[in-house]
Amino acid sequence: MNKTKIKDLITRDNWCQGTGARDKYDRPNASLRNARKWCLMFWICKVYSPEEIDRVRQEICNEILNKGFSEVSEFNDHTNTSFEDVKDLVTKLDI
Repeated sequence: MNKTKIKDLITRDNWCQGTGARDKYDRPNASLRNARKWCLMFWICKVYSPEEIDRVRQEICNEILNKGFSEVSEFNDHTNTSFEDVKDLVTKLDI
């Protein structure tokens, strides 16, 4: 089975910080359905099934712990975290 992965979908133009999702006007938007940009945690929820979400989140947490972060949103929203950091992480973890 060829599973869609975040690393194949996430781009600078569809990733965001500071909120779970943003609409086409770049306003914070809690709805996955109407969003045009998503934070890493929302990408996890968008791409993976409910049964897989905790496993994927834990894989990320294990990797970012050595960078001083304990949660996905903390890493994603940190002012020093760039899109490249997020892309590198999902590519390295193959998620």
